Amino acid sequence: MTKPSVRRQSEYTPLTKEQFRARFDARFYDPAFDTVRGELDKVFEVAWSGYIDYRKSPQTTPVGNGFAEPDFHVALEWLKTKEKIDAAEKHQKNPKSPSRILIVNASTRSEHSCPGEISKTRRLAQRAQGTIETIPDYEVDFLDISTLADEPMKVIYPYKACFSTSPA
Repeated sequence: MTKPSVRRQSEYTPLTKEQFRARFDARFYDPAFDTVRGELDKVFEVAWSGYIDYRKSPQTTPVGNGFAEPDFHVALEWLKTKEKIDAAEKHQKNPKSPSRILIVNASTRSEHSCPGEISKTRRLAQRAQGTIETIPDYEVDFLDISTLADEPMKVIYPYKACFSTSPA
């Protein structure tokens, strides 16, 4: 079998150590961190090493039985997530389990990220959740994307905030 060619969008250009340092230091701008600057310098060096050596998955384990290559090492987080997905699938396929509805508040706006009160989108989603929860044999999962923007120091990647246009 011929090996397929891997298509890439663009060449990977890593940050320089100076660029990485500037981004790292931006998270510790508060003068309160001055008392632990030495410790932060040590943390920076460990973080830089992980970045430049591309330790994307520092904790791996053999994937195990049930896979084409059981000895292949995968990220521990991936394997744990796969186990959760498998358990959810088993629950979902059980004819005795309740029906589930996913409600998505796809607005990143909240009273913590924008001045004012809670967004109309969130209020509407909460009302839908409350209504559905009164129906026998139905459960609701509520995905609240507004929390992506209102937690301090959280890294927000653009694609995570575009759910409303992406699941087409």
